[in-house]
Amino acid sequence: GMTGDDSPAEAAAAAAVDGDEAASSEGAAATNCPQESCYLVSKYWRRKCQYMSNPGPIDNRILCCGHGVPLPSSERFSLSFPVSQRRWATLQKTHGGGPPIRADSKAMCPKCESQ
Repeated sequence: GMTGDDSPAEAAAAAAVDGDEAASSEGAAATNCPQESCYLVSKYWRRKCQYMSNPGPIDNRILCCGHGVPLPSSERFSLSFPVSQRRWATLQKTHGGGPPIRADSKAMCPKCESQ
């Protein structure tokens, strides 16, 4: 099945924001950073950053199940992009919000598992 009809726009949106922040160095570092030092940020929040000078606090709740546990990695990665630990710290200091979700999180929600 085809999912995500908006992927071309999403790719363009992603490129636009990466371009903002010296994509050559930080952008490359962010995607190639060792998994354990990466944090994930919601694509939807990043999109808000493009259209608003003040996007409000980082909202990573979309990367969690209804019980607040990070989603399985395949779902998590499709909804987010990785940043280095340093970049995450800067974003969180600037905007607040969360929760912090590591790219290598192996958390499984017992409530969702049992459904």
